[in-house]
Amino acid sequence: MASLRGAPSVIGNLRLVKDRSRRWMPYVVAGLLASLTVRVFFELQDYGPESAIRRFLEAIKKNNPAELDDVITEKAIHGDDEKEMIARIGIWQQKGVTMQVGRMERNINEVRAVVIFSFPNETIFGPVWVVERRGKDWLVDANKTAINFWDDYPPK
Repeated sequence: MASLRGAPSVIGNLRLVKDRSRRWMPYVVAGLLASLTVRVFFELQDYGPESAIRRFLEAIKKNNPAELDDVITEKAIHGDDEKEMIARIGIWQQKGVTMQVGRMERNINEVRAVVIFSFPNETIFGPVWVVERRGKDWLVDANKTAINFWDDYPPK
C-alpha cells in the first residue's frame, strides 16, 4: 500500500477553497446592500410632496410648460393669478433667490407646506403651498397655491 504522507489532502483543498470564499463574502453582501440602497433612493427621488414642489420650481426655472403640466393637479395653468405667480417666481430665480421647503402640515391626501424664498437682500417670503396626492403621485395645486401666494404678497 502506498503511503499518503506528503500527498495533498482533498479535504485540505476543500477547506482552502471554503476559506477563500468566506473572505469575499462580506464584500459581496456589502455590494448587494449598497446597490439595493441606491436603487431605493433612485426610485423615491421623485416621490412625495417635497419632490412635487421641487419639480414645479425646476420646471419654472427651465421655462418648461410640459414639465410644469406634469406636476400640477389641473393639466394646464389657466388662471391669471397662477400665471403671474409662475412669472414672478421665474424672475426671482433669475435674480438668485433660494428656495427651501419649511414646515409642513400633512394629511392623508393633502400637504400644506411653507416654501421659504430667501432673497439676496435678506428679505424672506414664505407662502403656503398646497400639494395633493392623486393616486400614487403628489401634485401641486397651482390654483390654491396662487391664492395663498397673493394673500401673503408682498415679501416682508
